[in-house]
Amino acid sequence: MEKTYTRFEHYSGDRTYQNEQLVEQALANSDFDQAATQGKGFCRLLDKAYIFQDEKLSEYSIVIYTLDEPGLLDSAAKREYVLSEHDEMIIHRMAVVRNGQYLDKADDVQIRILDHEEQGGRGFLTNRKKLSLIIKDLHLQDILIFENTLVSHAPQAGLKRDFKHVYQEFPDPFWFYDRYVLRTVNQTSQVMTYKSCFFRDAQHQVIDPIAIDLPIGESYVFEADNFTTDYDPKLEVRPFIDFATKASYSKVSDAAYQIYEKVISQNSTWLETSAPDLLVELAQHETLDEKIRFVIEFVQNSIYYVYDAEIMDGHEPQEPQITYESKQGDCKAKTVLLKSLLDYLDIASTCVLVNYEADYFIPFYCPSPSNFNHVILKIAYQGRHYFVDATSRNQFGFLQYRSVPEFMYYLPIEPQADLQFREPFWHQNYLVEETVTCMVTEGVGQIDHTLLLRRQNADAIRQMFKNESETYLFNCYTTSLYYNMCLTDNFSEKELSEYFTDSKIAIVSDNQDLNELQIQHDVTLLKPYTVRIGKKEYLNYWDRTYLDDKARDFNSRDLPFWLSHAREKLTFELRTDRKINDKEKVTLQECKIDSDFLCYQTTKAVDKHGARMTIDYSVKTNAAIKGEELANYLSSDKKIRDNNFGMTIDLFEQGFFDKLKKSFVKK
Repeated sequence: MEKTYTRFEHYSGDRTYQNEQLVEQALANSDFDQAATQGKGFCRLLDKAYIFQDEKLSEYSIVIYTLDEPGLLDSAAKREYVLSEHDEMIIHRMAVVRNGQYLDKADDVQIRILDHEEQGGRGFLTNRKKLSLIIKDLHLQDILIFENTLVSHAPQAGLKRDFKHVYQEFPDPFWFYDRYVLRTVNQTSQVMTYKSCFFRDAQHQVIDPIAIDLPIGESYVFEADNFTTDYDPKLEVRPFIDFATKASYSKVSDAAYQIYEKVISQNSTWLETSAPDLLVELAQHETLDEKIRFVIEFVQNSIYYVYDAEIMDGHEPQEPQITYESKQGDCKAKTVLLKSLLDYLDIASTCVLVNYEADYFIPFYCPSPSNFNHVILKIAYQGRHYFVDATSRNQFGFLQYRSVPEFMYYLPIEPQADLQFREPFWHQNYLVEETVTCMVTEGVGQIDHTLLLRRQNADAIRQMFKNESETYLFNCYTTSLYYNMCLTDNFSEKELSEYFTDSKIAIVSDNQDLNELQIQHDVTLLKPYTVRIGKKEYLNYWDRTYLDDKARDFNSRDLPFWLSHAREKLTFELRTDRKINDKEKVTLQECKIDSDFLCYQTTKAVDKHGARMTIDYSVKTNAAIKGEELANYLSSDKKIRDNNFGMTIDLFEQGFFDKLKKSFVKK
């Protein structure tokens, strides 16, 4: 029998509303009646309740608001919900108040249930359904009344049943509420807890969140008349309350480990019977470094990533033998397979839970497995720890040279493990080493441009050369030179191919074990000098890569700024057959910065016909900074902006005899 995802049923909960009561609420005078004329939304009533029970979660809601603009009319006329196979939508009331009269619209509701299958390039799959409620004959200025309950039934066993969790954001300041009610009822057999986050005191300062217990059988209630939120959505985090079954992270990790243990505790003997060909390939690699690289890249590139939303919610990993034989799996399956292969090599590793998108907020949430949406592997090798994301692709190198995922918090899937903080770090090696030499003779520049790239930079550029056309590569690299050499007054960006000629760009070496990629770009520049007031000529190179515009423009009052930069070294040399002013301040100026989050040094060598500048740039990465730390970082960035991110050489004006000499040479 096909599952029914929705039905009509009168509400029989702890708080019921009569039709007459709702009409009175809809028509009552309010302090916020002028909200619509101020361009704001006005809601007469929002009463929302989460009823937690061991076997299900019921999300009840009743809302009354005026359809006073076309956008609200459109959204009311068609409501869409995505339901899993465990969900059910119960409609209690669909009505409008029109001309002071209550009109039941239940018979005007058309229900459509469609498959909500999604499948993208990375294999996102879900068997959820899309529920569409289409309401006929709604008018502008109708006052809509909609009452419903979304019931989510818990599975028979698993983390989702044992650890309840709801995250509830408070409304956007766009909305005014005549009456606003938020309730949470604990009818489970366990104590729950909640944390109110990013709420503000009378001085508009964020109040530190405190975990408060919600005992069995008790309720949390927030209710207010004439309510609106007071925060700036562009600068501040929307306040929210996080509700969850009371637990510690050690309890969460214990529960997760019990699910994973039956899979990860299996020995690797299955490889001999199910993957003999893989073992033959593995044996062809002599060193342990080579073997580790082989198994990582096999899992990343040869096992197709399939994200199944239903399975992911259950946190239950697929057995590695099944993943290998089917050649597909989600993050858990791929990570467990990689761990099994490393176990075969006697390399210690641990599955860990992360959440790249909401990483910063994890300490604000109540401890729960729902705080994490991804699994990666932590590998112990030669006295160091490395993190590998088994769902990544097209990454290369021995373990110590591979791309490094960035996140702050993770939970090891081990007995009694606690939430771990990953310390910020400095890259030990340069991820980019760049040299640029421009030699100008007779007004024509010959540019020799070399790039040596490592880790994620090498991975990214390797793929760019693989996937992009020669025209794209030419535009990419010459555009960078065009702006760095300040040529915008000489010719437009559309004329690059006219002034950058004889371009040759290619990968000249690719050591995939060390994950090092070298690019060579040679090009002729027909108009290298810039001319300013008084017809003085200059040769420039200013690389804005070293200016952190994102940090400068960052203005969140609540969130930290995330530091994620490669360690880079740039050496560029500008030479000319003409004499330069070797005493000019901007040509000679050097800089050294040694701060907590940024180390930066420039050195220069200047002679009569040119100058060379080296920039050594390193930023502490995987770091979230705010307050005084951010201010200090911006102070360092400001010093770089003070003519320390490049160089201009000032050419002496040619005299009569210089010009005469050139005319003879040309003849």
